[in-house]
Amino acid sequence: MRFNHLDILEQCFRNKLCGYNKEDVDTFLHLVADDFKEMTGEL
Repeated sequence: MRFNHLDILEQCFRNKLCGYNKEDVDTFLHLVADDFKEMTGEL
């Protein structure tokens, strides 16, 4: 499956008891998406 930076940004995760911090996950996904966009030349 091929995907782009928007696929990373739009990925949703279900909430779970004692799960990950949503803000931390969102911040990380934005960093990954920005790097991915830069690497693939989608400026």
